Amino acid sequence: MAWDRLQIEPTWMFLAGILLASFVMIRLYIIRSRRAARKSSQLQATPDFSRRDPFLGAPQELVRWQVEMHEIARDAKAELDTKMRALQVLIRDACDCEARLRALINRLEAVLEKEGSEN
Repeated sequence: MAWDRLQIEPTWMFLAGILLASFVMIRLYIIRSRRAARKSSQLQATPDFSRRDPFLGAPQELVRWQVEMHEIARDAKAELDTKMRALQVLIRDACDCEARLRALINRLEAVLEKEGSEN
């Protein structure tokens, strides 16, 4: 019989099986990575406007309201920023005044001690 003449050692059969399985796994990995790269490039090429603008296709009144709310929020933020900056300036001025007052008090105490020691 033909099988009798074909004597292949089991070690070589095992090695051939490992090589075949490795080839199949590498091939599948390459195919999947190409598909993933192609999908990611397609996703980047076509932006999803529904996620960025939830009011897409909404009534005009709702869109106008959204714009007004953004303007009000921007104005309120600007006012708060201005008031915060003014408060920072006032705090800095108060700290400077406090330092000057401390220096004057220390100088006055020194003068009073000097006058007290002379008498």
